[in-house]
Amino acid sequence: MKRLISLILVFSMLFALASCSKLNTVEITYESETTTTTLPPPDVKKSKHHQKFKDEKGRVVFTVDVVLPELSQNGEQRILDYINGVTAEVFEEACKFAENNIKNASSHIDRGGKSWSTEITFEPTYLSGRFVCFIIKNSFSVDGDHSDPTFSTKCFDVEKGKPCTPLYFAIDPANELEALDHIIGIIQERTPYEFYPEGGAFSPQQVELLRSEFRPENFYITENGMGFYYVRYTFDPSMNGMYQIELSWEELLPFFYDIYSV
Repeated sequence: MKRLISLILVFSMLFALASCSKLNTVEITYESETTTTTLPPPDVKKSKHHQKFKDEKGRVVFTVDVVLPELSQNGEQRILDYINGVTAEVFEEACKFAENNIKNASSHIDRGGKSWSTEITFEPTYLSGRFVCFIIKNSFSVDGDHSDPTFSTKCFDVEKGKPCTPLYFAIDPANELEALDHIIGIIQERTPYEFYPEGGAFSPQQVELLRSEFRPENFYITENGMGFYYVRYTFDPSMNGMYQIELSWEELLPFFYDIYSV
């Protein structure tokens, strides 16, 4: 059973999903070839979704609760619909996961356990007329006590209707490896000492592990720079939860533009 629960938690991390940067609703002014335009951020409303899953005995063995963002106004409706559709897929995937684990949850209850559940929320890290970005926190529960949430993110260019990655802001995309090495180097320097072995520095094995486990898509935008997250057991198998680190636009030079220059 412990192995099963471990697999569930790992899936939860891969399925995605610290404190986040405060909500930014500043207007962004950018220049095109002919005009300078200032666009306000889209309106964002919260939409709550709840789904129950019953076993063959009619018992509710798994529940899914998701609070989705719904963007409206201040943007091309086609693009806003696309973004809302992508975020809605998070709820759909959570329901598929629950449906595929009805028997497992039912067996757990038969052995004296409680029902399973997952709670997912979207927390904005940046909102403007050009970019929107959310951290998705997924908290999974087997016996009523929710685990530390796992993370994923959704970041979009509202003007172009495209998802964003760190390389979206790269000054020279051809230097992808150098740009990512620059990010990894900063993360290595700024990772808390709690991960360091004696001597106050990463071991060669930890450096290699960081590089092999680093995922550029595990990032989010803030007004002041980019944030990244990774699983704590990347450095220490005894540690649970996620770790976040935020890099300023100044630190990201000379490989990346800031959000005001893209």
